Amino acid sequence: MATPRHHTPRSDRPTRGPAVRKLAKAKGRACPCGCGAHMPWQRDAADVALEVDPVTRVSAFGIVVVSVPRQSGKTTLESDIADFTCLSVRRARVWLAMQNGKTADGWMRDEHFAQLADAGIFRGRYIESRRAGEVGVKWPATGSTFYTFPPKEDALHSKQSDKVFVDEAWAHNAETGAALRQAIRPTMATRRGAQLWVVSTMGTDASVYLDQYITLARTSLGNPNARVAFIDYGIGDDVDPEDVDAVAAAHPAVGHTITREALVEALDEFKSDPQLGGVAGFARAYGNRGTRNNETAIPTARWTAAGRARLELPDRAGIALDATPVGDRVALVAGWRDETTHGYVEPLWVDTPGRDTPALVVDVLEANDAPLVVDRASIGALELVDAIAAEWRRRHPGRNAPEFPHRFLNMGEYASACSMFLRGVLEDTVHHFNDPDLTASVEVVAKRDLGDGGFGWQRKGSAGSICETVAASVALKAYDLLPAPRRRAVARAGGGTSRRNR
Repeated sequence: MATPRHHTPRSDRPTRGPAVRKLAKAKGRACPCGCGAHMPWQRDAADVALEVDPVTRVSAFGIVVVSVPRQSGKTTLESDIADFTCLSVRRARVWLAMQNGKTADGWMRDEHFAQLADAGIFRGRYIESRRAGEVGVKWPATGSTFYTFPPKEDALHSKQSDKVFVDEAWAHNAETGAALRQAIRPTMATRRGAQLWVVSTMGTDASVYLDQYITLARTSLGNPNARVAFIDYGIGDDVDPEDVDAVAAAHPAVGHTITREALVEALDEFKSDPQLGGVAGFARAYGNRGTRNNETAIPTARWTAAGRARLELPDRAGIALDATPVGDRVALVAGWRDETTHGYVEPLWVDTPGRDTPALVVDVLEANDAPLVVDRASIGALELVDAIAAEWRRRHPGRNAPEFPHRFLNMGEYASACSMFLRGVLEDTVHHFNDPDLTASVEVVAKRDLGDGGFGWQRKGSAGSICETVAASVALKAYDLLPAPRRRAVARAGGGTSRRNR
């Protein structure tokens, strides 16, 4: 039996764990090793998570965080607890979310329906619902339901919840995580003993939603009054993931439903296929150890080496703007090349946009006689460009006024800008001046495939703001697109976090 990395201890409170195992046995569950309907880790997890407060007679824990490697049987445990809740609580409302609505619906139709059908004891006691937007199981005897829902803010609007399972929680970044919390929390307000389960294998730097609950769970350990339970299995940071015996010792399903040989085969597969993430991907999947985006995007060591002492801004530079998807952070960046074609990038202004932001950007464009270049796919930036264009027209009224100088990069141009920027950092031909906001952005940036071998920086999949990295990449491309040498020096923006005036 694997030793957990972290585990809320079992108290002397009563628990519904044994009742769940009785139901699991009725469903035909049986561990191949003969240990019972549930593996030891599943048994221990259910016994702790389903403890009952002897005074209130409802769940002792409001939040349950479960972090285990792949192929541990976590979804199996969730489904047993969901069915038990539906059969033991009148008009219970149980919900399941996964990476997206399609994945959750597919699991319900292909896996859960089949499990119930194979358990003859439930024949005629439940009703399958396959209708889009309402995929799940109804239990007429108790009036309870177990449905899936997509990870969207309005997914559970006007609904109520007794238990909500967020499976594969690693897939949700800060934005999706905020939508999930907004969808789930109000539904539990009026349900006594409501319980949220956040269940997942560890993720990447983009897994902000999961990380928030892991942090909450870790801080709850040792506090007997905490209403958060934490079940966590996996290898430590100091363990070599190619040490299969060490990985096997930390994997709670090894010796029960999977073998050591299966881990050896998986390691070989991960090492031979870079798309799986190599050894780091194996460590995440089977050792349950999170990976970092910068291992596959912009390596920290190469970015550090690309830093240079600050130079004077030249007479000619490209000007680029980008914003976060929700528009709460904006970066205005200059990019240029020297006579050796080495590139340089410097943020001119990075801050939360305000009323004066359009005027600030227009000041820069007017002072430098340069167009504003923006990635056409940047939703946050496009909204701001409309306001900047309006400010430009306000300053330049009349039929013969100059048009607003701007250019939107198409997908191919944007992919070229990102590739050129990354290649330049790796080859030490693109440099920066150790700006803290730009560096923080580079540390969390992730890539997304754009087809035909091209890639772009992944705004929604990164663990923080990357508008600085996007704007820096586009700024160099903007310089290359300039038709002729600029006539005036680049003006630095005022306000915000002006780089030269800090």
